[in-house]
Amino acid sequence: MNIGDVAQRTGLPAKTIRYYEDIGLVTPDRDTNGYRRFATTHIHKLGFLAHARSLGFSIEDCRT
Repeated sequence: MNIGDVAQRTGLPAKTIRYYEDIGLVTPDRDTNGYRRFATTHIHKLGFLAHARSLGFSIEDCRT
């Protein structure tokens, strides 16, 4: 699944998903062309992160 599909499913902006990747919260695979490939587990994790953040948890809280 590409980042646009993941953004639509999780309600997170693509920019936020890229940020979470940059800081190591998610690590999607890459296709040969360099595009991100997200698995179902990534969608669940991103959904969890979005929910935790909406409840006021910090990024560091989410990391642990």
